[in-house]
Amino acid sequence: WLIQSNELAWSDETYRIFGLEPQSMGITYEEYVSRVHVDDQQSLQEALRRTIEEAKPFRTVHRILRDNGEVRTLEVQAVTIKDQPSAVGTVLSGTYLDVTDRVAMETRLRERDEKTQRLQVALDRLDRHIDFTPEQLTAAWYLLTETAVEGLDIERCGVWIYSEDRDVIRCLDLYTRSDGAHTDGLELHAKEYPKYFDALQEERIIAADDAANDPQTCEFRENYLKSLGIVSMLDAPIRLSGKMTGVICNEHIGELRCWSAEEQGFASTIAGYASQLLETTGRMALERQLQQSERMRSLGTLAGGVAHDFNNQLAGIRTAAELLKRLSNDEDDKETRCIDTILTASQHAAALTDQLLAFARGGRYVEGPVNLHDLIQEVANLLTHTMDRRIDVKTALDASVPTTQGDASQLQSMLLNIAINARDAMPDGGTLVIRSHNTILPPEPAVGYTIAPPSGSCIQIELTD
Repeated sequence: WLIQSNELAWSDETYRIFGLEPQSMGITYEEYVSRVHVDDQQSLQEALRRTIEEAKPFRTVHRILRDNGEVRTLEVQAVTIKDQPSAVGTVLSGTYLDVTDRVAMETRLRERDEKTQRLQVALDRLDRHIDFTPEQLTAAWYLLTETAVEGLDIERCGVWIYSEDRDVIRCLDLYTRSDGAHTDGLELHAKEYPKYFDALQEERIIAADDAANDPQTCEFRENYLKSLGIVSMLDAPIRLSGKMTGVICNEHIGELRCWSAEEQGFASTIAGYASQLLETTGRMALERQLQQSERMRSLGTLAGGVAHDFNNQLAGIRTAAELLKRLSNDEDDKETRCIDTILTASQHAAALTDQLLAFARGGRYVEGPVNLHDLIQEVANLLTHTMDRRIDVKTALDASVPTTQGDASQLQSMLLNIAINARDAMPDGGTLVIRSHNTILPPEPAVGYTIAPPSGSCIQIELTD
């Protein structure tokens, strides 16, 4: 730079660096400054002024703007040379070096380091604060999704879990950064997004830099991506006991995002934490089942003891009532009606006791071979002695094979309940007939069956009043 004449003498390479044809034009100081990026002009001129005044070496980095709009970064070094002939004056002599590629590489490395540090800080925070205890599960899910959003610098993160048939994924927690809200309960169905579900079946990370055009995620374009402004997606599989059970879905808005290897690794780590939380959830469910089982076992033992003791007391009541009825001669007097009331109540109490005993067995009936004719005869004898004497109890047992498989006490209770209903339908007396015969049921259930009975040879019991 010939300061006295305000002219710059450039080499051919310098012209090319500035995007100009060599020696195509004379360059003045003002022309040079005008080609410097506007954000760097003031600092450049200030540095040049100090260099000339103090006669110190000059070194700076600034950007230039070529005529085609391209921005390049230059490193400039120069020294001041004084005591030149008066026609020349002070000279600033130096070099230009195009360091655009080097600066871009340094920027990428710096951004990668910053990103790696941000991811590590997020994971450290998650390690310190996440609580896998049952009481803190909801807070743990919130912390997980918030950490993913913070670490990846994204808008949304959701935890989605497969249904049992794997045709649906349901949202366990979805965190949105812009409003700080957590939501859940959303569902995505395989029939609506078949390509996405097929991609999930690969059980690999889905790194969709351009989600609207990526074949794995393009199905979301119209009714999901556009409405929410999502441009990039990063989904990591959640595994439990070696099986994929869900997915962590990270969603970015703004400019397209090229997911780095570090970011994909971070998403996988978040998915690993989700697996631990799901394991805790499953363990909690199992513990609740065991606790419930213990409580029911204890309650069943108590119910069984009460039922047996009550049966003993009930037997005495029923026996005494039956004896009183036999000693009574007047069927219409108040005493007989009271006895019948006692016997009816005792029959109902017996049915309740049977239910208590069934509960004491944990809902499991004692199944075995039962001779229905013997059982019906016992019931008929009991009804004869306990029902109104104006009701004639008869049997017509015609089944050639009367043996079946079942719980004798439950079958007896069933017959007694139906018989009591029949008695109530005959307030003035009548005939109660219990019949049995063999029959063949067709493969298709008859109209009126709520549960289809097995087809083939069966015993049919009828009670007619």
